[in-house]
Amino acid sequence: METINITSLEQVPAGLTLLLKKVTDLEFIISNPTTPPAAPGADELLTRKETAARLNITLATLHQYTLSGKIAANRIGNRVLYKESDIQNALRQVKTQSCK
Repeated sequence: METINITSLEQVPAGLTLLLKKVTDLEFIISNPTTPPAAPGADELLTRKETAARLNITLATLHQYTLSGKIAANRIGNRVLYKESDIQNALRQVKTQSCK
């Protein structure tokens, strides 16, 4: 964290600029609350759209990959969610297969 240290009148404009930036950053954080960070070892769950976007594929292709077992899906009610670790494992398997 950068501190504001003003020892002369020449440093006042730079100090005020830095102070205004920090206030703006705080206002943004307050007005846009985020979810708390995940606990270490927790696996983020992604929706179908998020997963398809991350893999740069269509939803239809993601559905086919899920049916064929290339990527594991988790059902919660009628929702289909994908674990970040499952996505990374699928990518590693594809990379390993393409290197052979």
